[in-house]
Amino acid sequence: MKAKWSNIVVAAIFAGSTNAWAGTSVGPIIVRATVDSAQNINCTILEDNDPGQVVTSMQFGSLVPSTPTGGLIGQIFFQFHCGVASNTGPYQVTQTGGSLTSGGGQTLADGAWIVTPLDGIGGNPSNPFPPGTTLGSCGTAASASKLLFAQTNGTSVSDYSFTYGITDDPANCASDAIPQDQPAGIYGTTVTITLQ
Repeated sequence: MKAKWSNIVVAAIFAGSTNAWAGTSVGPIIVRATVDSAQNINCTILEDNDPGQVVTSMQFGSLVPSTPTGGLIGQIFFQFHCGVASNTGPYQVTQTGGSLTSGGGQTLADGAWIVTPLDGIGGNPSNPFPPGTTLGSCGTAASASKLLFAQTNGTSVSDYSFTYGITDDPANCASDAIPQDQPAGIYGTTVTITLQ
C-alpha cells in the first residue's frame, strides 16, 4: 500500500505543475542582418612596353613620326584593368579626360588621344562578359563621361580592360593626327574613371 500512496503523491505533484513535462519558450525573437549596398571599382594600370609593369600615371614620353602618315604618335600604350564589385543593380563605367595641353596653352589633337574598351573579361574576347554587359566604343579620351562599359544586370565583373594611346591610325579610332610641326612642350591632362 505504501508504493501506491507514493505514486499518487507523485502524480498529484506533476498534475499541478504545467512545466513538469511541457517545454517552455521565449520569443518570438527578432533577427536581422543588413547587407549594405556596395559599388567598388579598383583599377591597375599596366605599361605595354614593359609587360607586367604596374604604373600610377601614363607617361607617353617623346612622340615619334608614324609611317606612312607622318603624324606624331606615342610609342607605348597603357592598359587599365578595373574590377567592379556591385550589388546595387545596373551600373556604368565611364571615363572623363581633358585635352592634352602644354604649359604654354598649346593642345594636341583630341582625335589622336584615344581610349579603347576591350571586349571580354581581361580584354580577352574568348572569356566573354556576363549577360547584360554592353561594350562602349573607342574614340577620343578628351571627353566627359564617355561610356566604357555598362552592366544592366548589376553583375560584378573581375576585369574590365581598356587602353589609352596616342595614334593617327583610323583603325585604332583616331580621327585626327598630331602634325610634326606641333610646338614643343610637355603636354598633360588628367583622366578620371567613374563607377555610377
